[in-house]
Amino acid sequence: MDTPCVRVCRIDEDLGYCYGCGRTRREIAEWTGLSKNERLTVMATCLVRLTEMTRGAEKGKRNDKGRKST
Repeated sequence: MDTPCVRVCRIDEDLGYCYGCGRTRREIAEWTGLSKNERLTVMATCLVRLTEMTRGAEKGKRNDKGRKST
């Protein structure tokens, strides 16, 4: 069974997504009961979430003039 899990199991409390795979707690809990198409849909959504989380983290590292802080 395909899974986006990378064994970095920690949930971002603000967003509700796992830092490692991008799934919600509910998606993780229901994973084995999902159909293949449902899992593929969740996996595609996870890629978007992880990209957004990464962009948000990068923004947080920049100072008020848009340059990276040292």
